[in-house]
Amino acid sequence: MRDGNDLAMKVATFRFGVIADFVTGMRMQYGEKERLLAEKSLKVYEIPGSLRTRVTRASMISWMTAYRKGGYRIEALCPKARVDKGGFRSLSTPVRMEIKRLKQENAYYTVPVIIKKLRHSKVIGPDEPVNKATIYRFIRTECQPTSPDEGVDRRRFEAEHSNEIWQSDLLHGPMVRVDGSTSLKKAYLMAIIDDHSRLIVFAR
Repeated sequence: MRDGNDLAMKVATFRFGVIADFVTGMRMQYGEKERLLAEKSLKVYEIPGSLRTRVTRASMISWMTAYRKGGYRIEALCPKARVDKGGFRSLSTPVRMEIKRLKQENAYYTVPVIIKKLRHSKVIGPDEPVNKATIYRFIRTECQPTSPDEGVDRRRFEAEHSNEIWQSDLLHGPMVRVDGSTSLKKAYLMAIIDDHSRLIVFAR
């Protein structure tokens, strides 16, 4: 358990080092804060306990808020324990909020378009890995239209690359005799299909 606490403090110390310019009382001229945020978001870091090397603007803003709400104590920057097991843990709160906003802005936005806009607005870093399938599932689960007139787009989502998403399908077949039996039994066709290429990976 101590190793976990040590890592949490290393993360908190790292986060404080990133936002120190904004929370230590240093006065900034007009536009300097945004310039500095943009500059820091382009830097490459060694982040404790993470394979990521970039820090987004949204993350820095959330750390500043947490630091102030936590009484200007460095412990307030420790990562919170994950409570969304089985959810979308790879998507941070700022990313989720921006995805919802984009879908409200235009229900026709596809997953690749949303990712492009997330990078353009610096909600995610330019080299930050993104799982398209996770975003697709998040949209299906969390971005449902609020009224029957909204989200009327019925275009099918398609994975960008082969082997990215497989789908299963079940088709009701005819009544058939099995192994010489005189009674008829219902037949079913089960298939696994690659979403991008439409290749039938398995069928029975």
